[in-house]
Amino acid sequence: MVKDAARYIERSHPAKPGSCALTRHCLQNPSYARTLEAVGSSQLACRDTAQWIGALDQLIGSEEAPARAYTLGRQYVERVLTKAAQLQAWDDVLTSIGIDISHAMRPES
Repeated sequence: MVKDAARYIERSHPAKPGSCALTRHCLQNPSYARTLEAVGSSQLACRDTAQWIGALDQLIGSEEAPARAYTLGRQYVERVLTKAAQLQAWDDVLTSIGIDISHAMRPES
């Protein structure tokens, strides 16, 4: 079953944004691997069928592994993808190209 699932993942075509976690497109995307590294789940950044089989075996064979992956992902989102962090990232981009944002109004959180 795991081998069949891994073969399906390997053969799949790029999907719509939001469902890319199981597609070849995202598996070959360096930002996907960097994000999994930042999350603490780099073992899930699989690049071929053999790696997928190993990762799926680990996730299926352990009650702790999926819970840990979920917890690490949730912590990353709550830490890095906050509204304040995203606004600061945009402020940094705009400032880097010479746009003065010191007078910009902030929306209420």
